[in-house]
Amino acid sequence: MTDVSDYLNRASSAQRVELEKIRQAVKRLVPDAEEVISYGIPTFKHNKRALIYYAAYKDHMSIHPASDKMIKVVGKELAGFRTGKGTLRFTENASIPEQLLKEIVLFRLAEISN
Repeated sequence: MTDVSDYLNRASSAQRVELEKIRQAVKRLVPDAEEVISYGIPTFKHNKRALIYYAAYKDHMSIHPASDKMIKVVGKELAGFRTGKGTLRFTENASIPEQLLKEIVLFRLAEISN
């Protein structure tokens, strides 16, 4: 798959709504970020470096901020979403709060811009 819109159209309608929220938030926060498919999932890149990955799975969705340092700094707010190294899992009934997503994206932007 090579197109983010095609990927999102294959998700369930509830998942599509949640993933589109992530997509629009990243576009607002980092308007010059490039949207690509990487490792088979939607990815935003900035200056050719991965900013954030996001995906739909059978029973959940995930964002992959690709940063252990971000996990340590943002910390407690991530506790209910963290499932593995660099992975935050959520559902349409327990989505990533917009403010938390903003913190994650801005942290990653600063991290990869250095």
